[in-house]
Amino acid sequence: MTLVLLAILAGLLAVLLLITALGSARINRLYPHQGRAVECSGGTINLVEWGKPDSHRPSLLFIHGASSSHREFMIALGDLLRGRLADDQHIIFVDRPGHGWSSRARGDHSPRVQADRIMQGAEICGTARLVVVGHSWGG
Repeated sequence: MTLVLLAILAGLLAVLLLITALGSARINRLYPHQGRAVECSGGTINLVEWGKPDSHRPSLLFIHGASSSHREFMIALGDLLRGRLADDQHIIFVDRPGHGWSSRARGDHSPRVQADRIMQGAEICGTARLVVVGHSWGG
């Protein structure tokens, strides 16, 4: 009797693993990776850049809110930004640590640590000055 229950439990776990793997593959197909992953202390930060850094003007850095990704700003402001600013303005959309395509580091997840990782990513992009636009938890 115990072996039968263990076999049923193992079968259920195998089905759940398969469902999870298929769901993950579907999400990756529907929302493919955008941007580039840059290595920072504690993991990778995903950044999507429009335009090129300019030493004479600050870059715009957009940080999304809780339970979201860089796509939120791109959906809400993409046409406006791409049509009016992207030709002569460097714009960076970032996935906060543990969101979107950015990795979640072990240990401290405080706002200060997340801000440090995001700033490291922005520095790797070659920007010297930033105007930061944050929404909700990203602000």
